[in-house]
Amino acid sequence: MTRHKAILAALALGLASALGIAAHVQAQEQSIAANVESLNNSGISGAVRLIETAPGKLRVEARVTGAGAGPQPMHIHDGTCNDMNPEPKIPLTNVVNGASTTELDLSLRQLFATPHVIYLHKSPEELPVMVACANITGDGQVSTIPSVGEADLWVESAPWMAGLGIVLTGAGYALRRCVRRPVAAGHKR
Repeated sequence: MTRHKAILAALALGLASALGIAAHVQAQEQSIAANVESLNNSGISGAVRLIETAPGKLRVEARVTGAGAGPQPMHIHDGTCNDMNPEPKIPLTNVVNGASTTELDLSLRQLFATPHVIYLHKSPEELPVMVACANITGDGQVSTIPSVGEADLWVESAPWMAGLGIVLTGAGYALRRCVRRPVAAGHKR
């Protein structure tokens, strides 16, 4: 194999590795977001993110304002904000100081099989009183944006950027080697 072919093979391997790393990062964390809507004039609003961190592993993160110190129970119910089954299907971690994170053995696909809604209850003593809800439907767009409090997009893109840097450095080296002409006898550079 000539030096030129070896350099091109190394560049192709570096690019394939960089693309594989980027695809692996994206495949590991897919998420969907939903707005939290106020119910019963509670004034509570915010967002819920469902993040599939691995096959069959789902993290539910809720961030709300106007909820107070809590604790406020939160559950996934069958249905929608306008028409839900009052029997909770999946308990989630109580909201305390406006935040809740729950790890579940569930996939986004399983959750999207039928309509679901996340309900926030007024208090443990007043479970029938719903103060906020978020519709969870499969028609939302799945994204790979980091969740609240995690690394920003640049940090998550670091493996991809490092691979790209290696590829570009190798390409520059290969171009330099290809265009460099041999020095004619008797001439100095």
